[in-house]
Amino acid sequence: MTTKNPHLEHGVGISGLVHNLQNLPQEWAGATFHGAYEPQRLAAIALQADNVKTSSLSGLRAAGKILAIAAQSGELATDENIDAGWLVEFLAELADAMDVLAHNARYVQEHGPLTDPPAP
Repeated sequence: MTTKNPHLEHGVGISGLVHNLQNLPQEWAGATFHGAYEPQRLAAIALQADNVKTSSLSGLRAAGKILAIAAQSGELATDENIDAGWLVEFLAELADAMDVLAHNARYVQEHGPLTDPPAP
């Protein structure tokens, strides 16, 4: 019998991830989790980060196709090309950050924290 993870109530994408991180210490910004994170929350964070990464990579692929087609046809103005370039960079950085977040959440869940919880 599987137990439903209560930390997935707000979704399995970015809204659920934000909910799981918003009231926690800021260690997650460096993807360092400590012992105060319960295993179900770590599992939810890892799943949600993977889902956000997948969505980011999907957007990155779409932006790449649009840029390739526009480059061939000359349909994008210089400003639009610059904006599209920044979008590609953002999506790539987001995917990279989510990969680190997911891997570190899984590591702590499986092997324990690398750091002690912060003092109250």
